[in-house]
Amino acid sequence: MLVLDDDFRIHAVNRKGLHFLTGFGPLIGTDFAQVFETDFAALVRRLLTGETLRVRDRMGSAVSMRCVANRATFAMAGRGAPVHASVVAPSPNLFRDIVIEDPSLRRALATLPAAAQRGAVITIIGETGTGKEVTARLAHAAAARSGDFVAVDPRSLSGDVEAAIFGQSDAEPGLLARADRGTLYLDEVTALPPVVQAALIRVLDVGEYRRIGESQVRRTNALIVVSSSRALVKAVEEGQLRADLRFRLEGFLLILPPLRERSDLAALVLRLLAAQDRRLQITPSALGRLSEYDWPGNIHELRGVLERAETRCLGESIGIDDIDGLPDTHALLAPACPACEGSVWKEQQCRSIRSLVASQGGSISQVARQLGVSRTTVYKHLEERPFPLGRSRG
Repeated sequence: MLVLDDDFRIHAVNRKGLHFLTGFGPLIGTDFAQVFETDFAALVRRLLTGETLRVRDRMGSAVSMRCVANRATFAMAGRGAPVHASVVAPSPNLFRDIVIEDPSLRRALATLPAAAQRGAVITIIGETGTGKEVTARLAHAAAARSGDFVAVDPRSLSGDVEAAIFGQSDAEPGLLARADRGTLYLDEVTALPPVVQAALIRVLDVGEYRRIGESQVRRTNALIVVSSSRALVKAVEEGQLRADLRFRLEGFLLILPPLRERSDLAALVLRLLAAQDRRLQITPSALGRLSEYDWPGNIHELRGVLERAETRCLGESIGIDDIDGLPDTHALLAPACPACEGSVWKEQQCRSIRSLVASQGGSISQVARQLGVSRTTVYKHLEERPFPLGRSRG
């Protein structure tokens, strides 16, 4: 049994529920849609018709659900409104301008529109250059907010960070006021001073704050999106994040995979090249060289390498000689299997799968679950050319 709060986050779970959901980590405070492959409001509407539904969790297990309470009472449970309220459908073009062919990235973004429309606090975890601000802007667009998107990195603020965010006068109302009815994006939330973290908790809990030096309580209707380049629990352990703030930020947690773990690098390269003035192509050997690199700077680094390659390229296609700045000391991806050799796109996907298997110690099930493919698909890329499972890309 699961008990959900008004924002459809798990508030309590009994022993049988814990057993069924083994593997998801801490459940309390987790959004329902992060655990099950369905939106809770849509699920309730169908349950109220008397249907018995088969619902899958995000690890592939299934459970049957039906409404056993008085339906009128069930429809009005909690706030009631989310069950019957019309939800603004995200634009079908929401993800048009980004590349999300990688299954793990698609899964990470799947529930973002619903969370943004409900006004849930959204936390994005990812290495530098993985697209955290782009994701925050997607949340803003999905929520169809009438206000502005206001982004700030606390490390870039000079002077009083608290005053910059919460304001201190009508002439300096603060970033939170500027983001009212819009979105406030706090990049690297762990860099906020402790006093600002404490004030942010009240914003997240009840939407209230005070300007510096004022007693008047003000309200905000801003969507709050925060990001961090490392795990929040680690920041708590190191004393850089309040534990009570961490619990509030982990309600809707979105983890962006690093570029080295994505299977759609080829598509991303083509999209970035298409955005450049000359619209160059790229040779298979050059693309192969890019796929062999670990990309510690992720998409930011990839964009820089392609921009330099464009200036060096004298023809219509970027060749391997046009690519510079990729140290040979980075570990290479596992070689593609014979069945995929000869096709640039198949080789790139195959290498990603084989390298992920190696880095996961040979766990076929774990890799299949992470990539959103069948175990048979993973096996297919391993059978013809085995490689040592101890190999890892670090």
